[in-house]
Amino acid sequence: MTEDRGALQRAEHLLAVRRHDEAAALAARHLASMPDSVWGWRILTQARLGSGDGKGALDAARSLVRLAPDDPTAHALAGHAYLILREPGQAASAFDEAIRLSPRDWSHFHNRALARYQDKQHVSALADVDRALELHPLSAQSHGLRGAVLSSMGRRRASLEATERALEIDPTSAHAHNNHGVDLLRRGHIGVAASAFDRALAADPHDPRIRRNLDVVLLKTARRGWLLGPGVMLACFTAAELLWPPTARLTLGLALVVVMFGVLLVPLRRLSRGARRHLWRRVRQDPFLRFSSALALASGGLALIMSVLPVSEAESLGHYVGVLAIVLAWVAWARGWTTQRRKKPQAASDVYPPVT
Repeated sequence: MTEDRGALQRAEHLLAVRRHDEAAALAARHLASMPDSVWGWRILTQARLGSGDGKGALDAARSLVRLAPDDPTAHALAGHAYLILREPGQAASAFDEAIRLSPRDWSHFHNRALARYQDKQHVSALADVDRALELHPLSAQSHGLRGAVLSSMGRRRASLEATERALEIDPTSAHAHNNHGVDLLRRGHIGVAASAFDRALAADPHDPRIRRNLDVVLLKTARRGWLLGPGVMLACFTAAELLWPPTARLTLGLALVVVMFGVLLVPLRRLSRGARRHLWRRVRQDPFLRFSSALALASGGLALIMSVLPVSEAESLGHYVGVLAIVLAWVAWARGWTTQRRKKPQAASDVYPPVT
């Protein structure tokens, strides 16, 4: 029985347009009648990798390796599956075999670097990615991965240079934009990091981990709000305590409220409409973010009220609100910090599949 080339070509086309489940179904039907089809097993493995089914991809890759033990791509696909399953040691071994069979293929060195980076073997990962760049100096993916490795080693300046080089080679690379955002966020530049993640999302709107990084930006912004809101109220209360004239108190209150909302909203002002919609949905879905937004608005309103009230009323209101705000702010700050620790930004080497 001969292979149904038309069906397999349709499956490859479906892979190209990311319709992985349909491609897998076509390949599986073909393999039911042709169980020794290397082409069919390769497509099935790639389709399952694309849909994130690491276990299914590994099973298919093992069948592929059994049928084509001297095919470096078969071993590389097995390595991809191990990476999805978070087994970087097994992945590195699979890429070792791919390198043995095809020592001039830069992608195998890139992928082994990815496995070693995932395994926190940063020195070995850097050596592998440097070898990949020797073989293919214009690989935006490898420059981006090099930036992620260097960032994890604490070499932030070299990391930024590598990421910028990746963007020079491919300005539309979601991989490079995401890594750039991670570097900037680790340096505390929330606004420009948000813009980098926005560009990454525009280049690859289907990747959930880029959205996760935008969520991290939102959490950091919310934490600022927890600290700034009560601070604005306490400043206005202190002005009343010091018997400032009403006009001076009102001017101070307005200025502080404008600064507070400027600090909170300016980092997000350059985001695209799609990214802003995503962040707004997150605010509505997350109780912590909803409460943070409500506290920021309430803080601004109460600060203005204290600015215009007579001193005696401002003292009474400010005393209770100020103490309560401090307690709430620090409790929420601790919760926000805990949440952020669980939602660290994801370097692109954790986001994107290995190079094929």
